[in-house]
Amino acid sequence: ENLKMAISWSKNIDNFVAITSNKSEAQKYGIKNILEFDNNIRGRYSIWSIISQPTITGNEGEFFLFNKGGNLADKNLLEDKKYIEFIKYLSFSDIYFNNYLNKNSRAVLSYNWRLRSLTDYIQQLEMESLGKNPSKDSEFNKTGQIIFGGYGPIAQHSFFQLMHQGSQELCADIIAVKDDSLSYAQAITQARLLSYGADDLKEIEKINGNIPTNLFILKELNPMSLGYLIASWEHRVFVTSIMLQINAFDQFGVHAGKIYTKKYLSNKD
Repeated sequence: ENLKMAISWSKNIDNFVAITSNKSEAQKYGIKNILEFDNNIRGRYSIWSIISQPTITGNEGEFFLFNKGGNLADKNLLEDKKYIEFIKYLSFSDIYFNNYLNKNSRAVLSYNWRLRSLTDYIQQLEMESLGKNPSKDSEFNKTGQIIFGGYGPIAQHSFFQLMHQGSQELCADIIAVKDDSLSYAQAITQARLLSYGADDLKEIEKINGNIPTNLFILKELNPMSLGYLIASWEHRVFVTSIMLQINAFDQFGVHAGKIYTKKYLSNKD
């Protein structure tokens, strides 16, 4: 319905580009500019497909650099022992904090304006992939953590109060790009405060500290480094799913809502 409305508002159908695995459906609306992808490419892992090309600044070369970064991470997972150990460390710590230290929530915070929406992607990636019942054969009773967060400089004026002085058990991931900006300075400062607390504060000002915090620093932000970061996060999720003995790729919980919404719409009259 949204597509019908958008087309009706447009004076020129040539202004539209359809990105779909169902070419014939797009052609029904008279759309001629069609980019196709395989029907087996789904949801949160479709970021590497042609779906992403228009979003990577509209530049075809940068889209391929983005994929090149992801491809490099894939190769490292197969060939680089240090990289594999790094991914295992992230996965094992996520499982350990969740199952043994009762830290079932993790804040993901980006300290670069161009990465302000990255947490939304990571939230979907992790919670849709790892939000499953535990395997009956697994020693772990808890699967994926609750992922929340956002753009760090804004988050500092919302839920950071709970993180620094609240009573909830949680962890944190901080993502920054190394430069001379105030945001980078805030990322370094917050990572230290969350991890170690501070000794020179008045009693009423004292903060928790001892919050497990991963600090990810990119030397520079470009399509290739972004691709590498996202692919590495996917590896983290995949290794975690293997350890938990769950399927990261099904999403029956998502389908349930769709099924019963259709039933409601068909029966409401």
